[in-house]
Amino acid sequence: MLIGGPAVTTLVNTPNSDIVNGKIRADAPPAQLYDLDADVNQTTNLYNQYPEVVAEMEQLLKRYRSNRL
Repeated sequence: MLIGGPAVTTLVNTPNSDIVNGKIRADAPPAQLYDLDADVNQTTNLYNQYPEVVAEMEQLLKRYRSNRL
């Protein structure tokens, strides 16, 4: 999920690595991962650079979802 999405990045003039000309890039990753300590404005999606973190978070999400049932 993009927080705010393309419209907000255009409105506040904040760049985002997944958005070009107000639209999500066709080759953008399927999810977002940001280092909020270093990139509070969420300008650079690190999803492809940290597959181990993505995998860990996906496992946690699966576990949380299965516990809800």
